[in-house]
Amino acid sequence: MLFGLDGVELSLIIVFATLFMAILSGYPVAFALSGSAIISFILIALGSELGWLLVEYEGEVYPLLAVHHQIFDGPAWVKGLDTLALWGNNNFSRAFGENQNDTLLAVPLFVLMGIALERSKIAEELLTSMGRLFGGMPGGLAVSVVLVGALLAASTGIVGATVVT
Repeated sequence: MLFGLDGVELSLIIVFATLFMAILSGYPVAFALSGSAIISFILIALGSELGWLLVEYEGEVYPLLAVHHQIFDGPAWVKGLDTLALWGNNNFSRAFGENQNDTLLAVPLFVLMGIALERSKIAEELLTSMGRLFGGMPGGLAVSVVLVGALLAASTGIVGATVVT
């Protein structure tokens, strides 16, 4: 273990350091995020291969990117492909496992409600009438937007859904 830190802690330091340097260098945030992710992955894989990033698990020390905590004999590129395959499989199952969440079923219905409110002009008329009611006071537009949002939140049951509508 390098500097007495666990491999996971060092990898987090690597990720944040590369992201910090990329943002401070003046690159746009989208390129800084993607570039720092690629550079961090390369540095973490290299550090794991060289034995700098180690993880202690049940009393034994393993490289950070070992496949199922097993070190295979063979060339480094085979170990790298095994590690990449494990990483890809975990992310694949994580991405498609989130789609089976029942809460996400409400998102298209909220969008449908927003489209219905827009086409029927109900939300516009409600905001216009609230603007007339609170228009004379300072911050009246803000008050009317908050009240319309509260009414829409009460109809949907979720406050965050009013952002979509």
